[in-house]
Amino acid sequence: VAEKPRVFDIFLFSGEKDLLEIRLRTLKDVVDKFVILEGTESFQGEPKKLIYPSIQDQPPFASFRDKIQYRVVDTKTGGYSYRRNL
Repeated sequence: VAEKPRVFDIFLFSGEKDLLEIRLRTLKDVVDKFVILEGTESFQGEPKKLIYPSIQDQPPFASFRDKIQYRVVDTKTGGYSYRRNL
C-alpha cells in the first residue's frame, strides 16, 4: 500500500497577518506542514522587525502551532534587492 504523500506549504511572510490567517484556514485540511519564512530585511533592503514571533501565541495562529515550522532568513547579504533575486 502506497503511503500518502505529505504536503508542505512553504511561503514568505512579511507581516500580512490577515493573509496568513486566510491561508492557514483555507489549506489546513490539505497541508501537513506550513513552513513560514520571514526575512530580517524588507524587499527594499531595509532592516525589518520580525512579526511572527509576536503573533504566534495569539488566536487564531496558536491553534495551528503543531502544523507550523517557522524559520528566520537572514537576508543581510548586501547589494540591491533585485540582485538578491537573480
